[in-house]
Amino acid sequence: MIKYRTKKCFPPVACWFILCKKRQDIHRGKKDCFSMELDKSRRCRQMGVFMKKYVSLFLVLAMMSAFVLSACGPQKKIRTPETALYYYDGIADLSEYLELPDYSSLTLDVNPEPTDEEVESYIANMLRSNPGVKKITDRPIAENDVVAITFVGTVEGVKADDCSYEDAEKLYECTVGAGNHVEGFEEALIGLMPGESVSVDLVFPENVRNEAYAGKAVNFAITTYEIREYYTPELTDDFVKGLALTDGETAVETVDAYRAYARKTVQKSNSERIRNNLDSYKWKLVSETATVKQYPQEEIDRYLQDNTAYYQKIAEQYGMAFADYLSAYGMTEEAFQELLQKDAEAYVRDCFVAEKIARDQDISFTEEEYKEMLEDLALDQSVENGQALVDQYGDGFMRMYFLTEKVVAYLKDQIAEVNVPAEESGEKE
Repeated sequence: MIKYRTKKCFPPVACWFILCKKRQDIHRGKKDCFSMELDKSRRCRQMGVFMKKYVSLFLVLAMMSAFVLSACGPQKKIRTPETALYYYDGIADLSEYLELPDYSSLTLDVNPEPTDEEVESYIANMLRSNPGVKKITDRPIAENDVVAITFVGTVEGVKADDCSYEDAEKLYECTVGAGNHVEGFEEALIGLMPGESVSVDLVFPENVRNEAYAGKAVNFAITTYEIREYYTPELTDDFVKGLALTDGETAVETVDAYRAYARKTVQKSNSERIRNNLDSYKWKLVSETATVKQYPQEEIDRYLQDNTAYYQKIAEQYGMAFADYLSAYGMTEEAFQELLQKDAEAYVRDCFVAEKIARDQDISFTEEEYKEMLEDLALDQSVENGQALVDQYGDGFMRMYFLTEKVVAYLKDQIAEVNVPAEESGEKE
């Protein structure tokens, strides 16, 4: 479901498009002289790890892309013409589809007090961000080991500084088998005992970043130091002391003190989020308490078809079967369609709610205002101009985006709020 912010922001779906584009650019790009382009199987595995980490982002943003595509596609009978004021001008009375709550009687109750689960999640993330390391020197290096090394690269008899790393105080870490280096570099480490050195003659591929090295022979003199095994540490008094934290002027040195510190930190974060997103919470309260009597099936069907087609195309770009692409997210095709169905209904509901309130309260904008808002948003997001936004996302989508912004602003003064945390002294919004 869309979450609108009080400040101007790009249509949320753009985040997903940009994320995909950046990932594609990275995969197509050339690596440095000792870090080469991943082969397809390794790339898919690494992409899967990335996707799983950000699966919640995918679920929120990916489900929205169909409406961008739909806005650019052929118009259905219930849709507005591109130049009309409202998105669903084809529906004379939205009441046959939707019943709004009496939003003037709603009260938004927000409480920044964190749950125990939130505190434990904060602590768990902190521990993962401060891993312990076990240094191993009594066994040979094997596949998947993280090895601390230094190395010197020599191209045609001349030392290449951009292919060398000689800082023995801050060793370079190489993951054996990750495929992040010139073919043969990582393999040369397998079987060595930490402390041993190896000299290996390799050849740069044609797609090396530094084109001057393309196809040339290179020698790497590699010195190994240790195998490093990282682990998530336990929360102990000694670990807490090592963090060197203070709560005000008081040192945080025990587990109990750290838990209190964590709770206070999470509460502060919650408070800031609440203050910065009150309008969003009010919008969500109204939208989720609205009653949808029926969904226009053609809208739901188009959402499902367009979104499925879009992600099938993305899978093709990665050279993956659609089922394998979804599996990288930890999803089956059936689960994907179920999520699409739910999000399609939520999105249509949001559109109906925004437009119904806009009609009831005579909220609108002129063509001149629309063009100004497009240009302002384009400037804010470093896009060429407003027309570029329309070309990319569709006129209908942009009109609904701005109309919803106005509805969200209207609701700001219509809904009471309780338990809103006060802004702390010296804190900036």
